[in-house]
Amino acid sequence: MTMNKVEMPKSQVCTISTSQLKELTSEVVKAVPDNMSRSIYDEWMKNRRSLRRGIRELLLPPENQVPVIDANPLIGQFAEEWEKHYCDEYELKMDFSAVRVPIQRPGFGWLMFVAQGLACNQVYTKCESLFPCWRYTEDLNASVQGRNDREPTDHYAIWLRDRVEPDEELKGFSANQLAALGFSGNTLLEGLVLEPWHFKRTNGEHLNTANWNLCSGSRGSDGCVPCVRWSGGRFRVCDSSPGPAHGDLRSRPVVS
Repeated sequence: MTMNKVEMPKSQVCTISTSQLKELTSEVVKAVPDNMSRSIYDEWMKNRRSLRRGIRELLLPPENQVPVIDANPLIGQFAEEWEKHYCDEYELKMDFSAVRVPIQRPGFGWLMFVAQGLACNQVYTKCESLFPCWRYTEDLNASVQGRNDREPTDHYAIWLRDRVEPDEELKGFSANQLAALGFSGNTLLEGLVLEPWHFKRTNGEHLNTANWNLCSGSRGSDGCVPCVRWSGGRFRVCDSSPGPAHGDLRSRPVVS
């Protein structure tokens, strides 16, 4: 099933208004034929990402289109899983079909989608509703505001190793050493998001049960580095000095 693309002037950079969007949506709905067969309907509904991508390609000029990312079947599977997770746990309706996904590297089997506007306090509150928690500061948002390697100003995706514990290979590296090496590790928000996602998909299992996950992609206002761990029957959010290195304090590498 193919769609012909509509060429639009490259000079057109203004976005449409809400009323224009509603008008366009109405016309798209009208274009759906009344006599569409059930088999065609079922075909599209089984692969809604392809449907959304097809409509997007029809309406956008080539330079604004995202590359086809479904060559890796894991991407579509994870996108749908995360869309459902945000809907079920945060009551957020997400569409990650247009998110640019980095190329997967060997050993990185978890794809995380971070929703636009998601906040640390918001995710921590979700954690509190699922299991006992403790945090070193009441306002996690303010503690790392503007000091993160990645901010959810838009939806984004990262690859992580599919491991319960943070990387054995990175034990003995302090946050300062990792930064000097140009290393990309998970942020506090990403460390928080990972916990309830893993808890739900494993029916109650936790991450970081033997080691602290050093969230080396974030810094506190005092230069300290946040870290997360399941310990003593609760999910703990602490901070650590960026200089000292400890064997049980390890970052999770990120492909972004």
